[in-house]
Order: sequence, then C-alpha cells, then structure tokens
Amino acid sequence: MSISKNSIELLSPAKNLECGKAAINCGADALYIGANNFGARRAAGNEMEDIDALCEYAHQFNVKVYLALNTILNDTELDEANSIAWDAYNAGVDALIIQDMGLLETKLPPLPLIASTQTNNTEASKIKFFEETGFSRVILARELNLDEIKNIKKNSSIELESFIHGALCVCYSGQCYLSEATKGRSANRGICAQSCRLPYDLSDANGTIIERSKHFLSINDLNLTANLEDLLDAGITSFKIEGRLKDIDYVKNITAWYRLQLDKIIEKRENIKRASSGKSILNFTPDPARSFNRRFTDYFVTGERKSMATLLSPKATGQYIGTVKQVSHDFFTIDSKEIMANGDGLCFFDTMNELQGFRVNKIEGDKIIPLRMPVLVKGMKLYRNEDHQFSKLLQQDECTRKIYSKLKFSDTISGFKIEATDEDSNTIIYEETCEKQDARNAELASKNINEQLAKSGDSIFIIDAISIKCSQAFFIPKATLNKMRREALQLLKEKRTEAFKRKSALPINDASIYPYKEIDYRGNISNKNAEAFFTKHQSIVIDKAPEITKDFEGIELMKTKYCIRFEIDKCPIHQKASASKHPNPWYLNDGKNKLRIEFNCKECVMVVKSEIGPSD
Repeated sequence: MSISKNSIELLSPAKNLECGKAAINCGADALYIGANNFGARRAAGNEMEDIDALCEYAHQFNVKVYLALNTILNDTELDEANSIAWDAYNAGVDALIIQDMGLLETKLPPLPLIASTQTNNTEASKIKFFEETGFSRVILARELNLDEIKNIKKNSSIELESFIHGALCVCYSGQCYLSEATKGRSANRGICAQSCRLPYDLSDANGTIIERSKHFLSINDLNLTANLEDLLDAGITSFKIEGRLKDIDYVKNITAWYRLQLDKIIEKRENIKRASSGKSILNFTPDPARSFNRRFTDYFVTGERKSMATLLSPKATGQYIGTVKQVSHDFFTIDSKEIMANGDGLCFFDTMNELQGFRVNKIEGDKIIPLRMPVLVKGMKLYRNEDHQFSKLLQQDECTRKIYSKLKFSDTISGFKIEATDEDSNTIIYEETCEKQDARNAELASKNINEQLAKSGDSIFIIDAISIKCSQAFFIPKATLNKMRREALQLLKEKRTEAFKRKSALPINDASIYPYKEIDYRGNISNKNAEAFFTKHQSIVIDKAPEITKDFEGIELMKTKYCIRFEIDKCPIHQKASASKHPNPWYLNDGKNKLRIEFNCKECVMVVKSEIGPSD
C-alpha cells in the first residue's frame, strides 16, 4: 500500500525574472514576486510580461508563483490593485499574498489567498479566522516559537508558511510605523526607510546617557538551518527565504543551500515529498556565510532569549575568517584556515568600534597585500564580506534544472516510435514514418540508438533510462534519431504544460467572526472596503491606519520581542540587573527625533512610542 505524502515547499524570492529563473534552477518549489505596484517591496516591482514569462518557465517544473500584493491601499487604489490581481491571474500566477482585507470586497480572480505576514499573524484565533474566511495559507509572524506554532496548527488546518532565512524586521510585521512617522515613508506601503538601521544615543529617564551612537534597533539576519525539522514537526509546510531586494548571487546560493537541507530531511522521512519536480545541477557548493549577512540568529524559534543585535553596524560583516597575526607597512598575515584571493572584500572594527573595509589586491604566500593598507592591530578580528572567488563561481555557474524521463524505442509497421515518460508519469508517443533498413551490425545499431536518444541537449529533460524493443536490428540515420528525440521531448514538455493545474480559490465566507471586537490603528484600515469587511465580520473600526490619520502622538511606533535592555545586559528579569540605576522610560535619540522606549516585562516585549520631535 502506498503512503500518502505531504508536499514540503521551499519558497524563494524573485526580485525579477532573472532572479526567479535562477531560484527555480537552484531548487525552489515556489516563488514570490511583486508587480509594478502595491508590493511590500516597491523597489522590486515587475512588468506583467515578465511575470507571465516566469510563470511559464516555473510551471514546467510544477513550481508555483505567488504575487505579493501586500500593501495597504487607499480608496482610490482599490480598482488598480484589483486590476493587477486579474492581470496576474491571466499571466498564470498561482496565488495572491495580501494584507489589505479591502480587496476581498472587490471581485477578485479565483486564486487562492495567502494572508501576508503583514497581517500580524501571531495568535491561533486570528489564523483560524483566516481559515474560516477562505484563505488557503497564512504566513506566520517571525517572532513565534515552536510551541506557539504547534498550538496554531493544533487549532487550524490551514497551510502554514514560515520565514527561515534573511533580514529581520525588529518590529512585528505590519505593526511598524517608525519609518512613516520619522521619514514619511510607510513600511505598510512598501517604502520603508529602515529607520531601525540608524545609530541612536540611548538615555534613561534622568537624561543620563547609557550608550552613544549604537544601532540599537538593528538585528542579525535569520538562519534556521538547524531548526528545519522542528518547524516541519510543528506544522510548517512552506519554508520561506526573505530577499526580494537581494541580488541573483544571494538567491542562487541561499536557495541551493536550503534545497540541500530539505532534501536530506525528505530522504529520511517517508511521509513527505518536495512540492515540485526536477533535479538542480550546480557547479558550486552553497554556503550561507558567503552571501550578504549581518551575522546570524535563530531569533525566538526555540523560545530562548539570546543576544541578536548588530549594535556596531547595520552593514554586512559577512564571514568571520580569523585574526590579524602580523602587520607590516604594506601587508599583513592572518591566523585563518580560509583561503584568501585577489579581489576579496575584508572588514574589521577599528579601535573606535567603527566598521572599516578594504579590498585585497594581491596574495603572496601568506602575505595579504591590500589595495590601500588599513590601520590594523595584531589580534583584530577580520571578516570577509565579499568572497571574490565564490561570487565569480556563482556568476559563471549556469545552474540548470532537469526533469528525469525514460524513453522506449520500438519499430512500427511504417517506421519507428518513441514512448517518453517523465518523473511525474506524463507520457507521450511520437511516431516517425520512414524507410526501414536492416542493420549489418546489430550491436553498433543499438549503440547508435542509445547514443542519439541520450542527448537531451538544452531541453528541460535528462534521459535516465532508454529501452530498445525492435523486432530486429535496424540501421537508422543519426538525423532521424535526433529529430525523433527532439519531437518527442517537445511533445512531453507540452504534455507537462497541459498537466499543470492551478488550485482554485476557496469560497469566501462572509459569516466568519473576527476574534477582536474593536480594531484600532494597528488594524491598518486605510479604505472603506476594509472597514466594510471587518464590520461584516462583526468588528468595529475605532481608528484608521496612521498612514491615513497622520496622528502618531502616543501610539506604538514599534512593538518588538527584541529588547534593548537584554541586549546590553541590563535586563532585571533574565539578567538580574538593577532596574533603579537607569529608571524608565528610556529614550533613543538620532539627532533629529527622540523616541520613548517602554519595557513590558510581564509580556517580555519592548515598545517604541511616539515621543517624536526635535531632540533635546
């Protein structure tokens, strides 16, 4: 008896068509991409023609493409957003990722709906509401730990998607108003100014400076390589890589890395399978440490609180490679097992804790000769934030993806035929009418057929088995065999296209009840449709989105599970530090704005309030 298997999806970002194809070739089971408007990464927009081309390429491998239509919308934008949704449907997109519930009050195309992480998906009751309303999937908040995910899964059967790698927002997604308040650029509308990556002075209620010019809200990048099986056991079926603003080298490397990790898990578990088809053929060994990163954290997935900030710099420090061993006037040596190369980018924190960088110009034995000699001190830690050889390998590697297929060759009354079957059991038969000539040498004739049929060329197929069942040995010209193979594989490709079927939308249930009776500014209601949606679902909208009201006085600009007090070893709960030495509230000051910091130790969260105005 065959075992029913659950599909496990590796979901990769597509900044554009090129990045999307690279992700597919490196093993992605699905992609998410933005159109030319209303995506949470406005700078990563795409024309619909490119999305159409990406869908066509993806569907050959049973890879799905999701459209990120996940900003909040004004009343005047709803029609355009709806039009984009329909254009995406006609282009072949497989699902819509949305934040604004006002879209559900329009006539959407029959595509599955995915609740964006921007809808702040932290509680089981809310995820259950999305399931009952007709969503097919929910993208969970990054702050959730394994027990919280298990509880959500226990209380619903909706698909659960989780981020496993990439840059982290310090704030709960969808709940950040800092950029809008300080820069007039809304994170909920895809134009975040990343105010969290700026340096601030930190002071207490008495005005005492605790620390100066640190990046107190900038945290490490997520890497859950070690937690994939635990996430799978908790109920996650879609494993998501962040990075719609990242370059193609990053997408290739990180996608290939997690493809390998998930395949190892799939290989040892009988109840799961990958969600798409084909085998990725790579000429590089993936390594996340060699791509853009601010060092890594597993965030809160295990429930354990750890240090996770990049206080000294928000920039990518990259891979730690060792310490300075010897310094001369024009070269230095390092204590490291890593192989250095001309063109490498290295960085270090100087004696003032400022991040400095330089490029390697030449390697002579163990001597590293920079283009310009930096001020190094013996014992300094060095990081490689640009691995020249690895980047070169990634750029040169034309990674490909192939579908396994088998060919059966036989003769007919009027010629010959090929029966081709791919790994998904799609089968076609191609027949060629031609003159049949007896072969003088049966062994050479069979060898000729095998050699020509095995050449799959630049098709999406790789031939892993050929069987020849002819009534006798025939001499067949190479040109005839090559034509038959090409035509057969083209038919098989067309059959795959016909066989791919998109899932349809679930019916929308207007009778589901939203779990919160009142919705304040944190509900991000920015249009009449959204207000009508929540009214229909028995909730009262008491305040609109800050992007609409422009009222930031007294509101939470950020709510974050990350805590500055813990990060600098001054937490009275976990680190038993004295709370009286630096009384609350604390303040962050960037020279232009002053932000009030409050600590809710009962819930173990930190809040950034809107005490904004000229700095003292």
